[in-house]
Amino acid sequence: MTLELKLHYIRFTTPLLSRNSGLFKQLICIGVLLSLNFISLAGNFNGDMKFRRYGNEQGLNQAGAICILQDNDGFMWIGTPDGLNRFDGYNFTTFRNTPDDTTSLSNNYVRCIIQDHDNRIWLGTRGGGLNLYDPSTKTFSAFLHDP
Repeated sequence: MTLELKLHYIRFTTPLLSRNSGLFKQLICIGVLLSLNFISLAGNFNGDMKFRRYGNEQGLNQAGAICILQDNDGFMWIGTPDGLNRFDGYNFTTFRNTPDDTTSLSNNYVRCIIQDHDNRIWLGTRGGGLNLYDPSTKTFSAFLHDP
């Protein structure tokens, strides 16, 4: 018994990205616009940018950040394996799990942070479910998976 394979190929008369195709022209336009945007950003740079390093000495509870969010009020939220830090531009506030306090973080390992359309801060933790931050009381409500 013999097996015969016939290979067929399709030849396009107008390749998708030929110089005459509309897609090629659109990609060139997008590339030019992006290049002009980067050039204008570089032209606005006057060399006065200053960076500061923050670590344990400045109040950050751990140097390794897992996730970062800047909320609508300008606070920087930094999730770490050892809790959550909120930075107001001057000082850090650290939030951690306290085993006997149900209003503390449900787990110290903060994996993700988002702010929803109602400006609420939600945290995803490792093994501790979701946490919702209440800024008026500076406490958390935990939402755990209950199969």
